[in-house]
Amino acid sequence: MKSDQSVPLSEALERFSDPRDWQEFHSLGYCEYQMFFVDAPFTEDDRRQFRAHKLKEQLEAELLAKLTAGSLQASGLAWPIALNPKRRTIPGRRWQDLEPDFAASQATGGGLRIVDIRVQEAQPARSRPPCPRRADDLREHRSLAKLRTDLRRWLQHEARVRGTSWQKKHYCSAARTRFGDRLTNNLFNEVWRFADLPEALRRPGLRKVAEHLARSSPEA
Repeated sequence: MKSDQSVPLSEALERFSDPRDWQEFHSLGYCEYQMFFVDAPFTEDDRRQFRAHKLKEQLEAELLAKLTAGSLQASGLAWPIALNPKRRTIPGRRWQDLEPDFAASQATGGGLRIVDIRVQEAQPARSRPPCPRRADDLREHRSLAKLRTDLRRWLQHEARVRGTSWQKKHYCSAARTRFGDRLTNNLFNEVWRFADLPEALRRPGLRKVAEHLARSSPEA
């Protein structure tokens, strides 16, 4: 699957990420090997690198979600490369077992090493119409990707307004009201992890989404 529309995995984050998120990441001047010293003052450059690191994790997670869902397709060459190598499409489910190396455009896992990985938007099958179930699944995955993005931006906005006057469980309850039953605890926790939130919200006492009723009930 190599075409004019495909790009190396090393360029896929820039091509297929949300433009605003990529622009912010690019403007922070990410350094792969940033060093932090214990008990040293947390400088403005440290804050920038910390934010850049979180954004990089977020962009990579979102790209992998698109590859797994099938809205993006990737291909590569199995290592060791044969005399007459054949480029093969990487099934979306395979990305659950693969650990990508974005800089090197390769991935390893499940007994495989795949090199020279290229990525492009999924192309519709020409030989036969898409299976209705697959089309429904693809729409569902795209809808979930949009939900992740909308939830993250909503969380970041609300955190700037409310700060620690709300705990995590309050943000979760308000998010459920806003986004409905499609918002699961797992999805909320995933987005909470990568969202740009004040560090005070991540103190151990604020991490639970909800408290068990027995813990909150007064003793008889």
